[in-house]
Amino acid sequence: MHRGSAGRDGAGLVVRVALPPAEATDVLRIARALGRVRGGRDELERVALRSCLHVTSGVLRVAVPNVRTDTGWDEDWAQRLADLRRTLEVRGGSLVVSRAPRQVVARVSAWGDAGPAARLMREIKARFDPGGILSPGRFVIPDDDGGREGGGNEGVPSTNEDI
Repeated sequence: MHRGSAGRDGAGLVVRVALPPAEATDVLRIARALGRVRGGRDELERVALRSCLHVTSGVLRVAVPNVRTDTGWDEDWAQRLADLRRTLEVRGGSLVVSRAPRQVVARVSAWGDAGPAARLMREIKARFDPGGILSPGRFVIPDDDGGREGGGNEGVPSTNEDI
């Protein structure tokens, strides 16, 4: 799956999962946890997930074609993405949401925690783009008070947009 093709072929959710190369063999098993919700039942068991693993870099891209977002499912998707992100971060990895329904994006950070670098990144952005005209809404590093700069996760495309 080419990075750009995931959005064009109608994927409802696309995530980039990364682990250190030494742990890349576990990345598929960890990413499969995306489907486990509601009493341990695998909601994605019969869904043809598309994925591409680059073993030498430890990067896996996963595309889920049809993402349920009816009552309660948006919360379930956001929770499983947050849980998977925490699991990966403990192991030195990361999870970035490249594409998701708006209801899911509203509940989960697209980029993860930038840590102490967030302040520096905001200052650089302010210096080089004081009017906020370059990629408006895409700089979504958490503010010191826990809020989101730019109003949230506008930088993450919904199912109708591409990065």
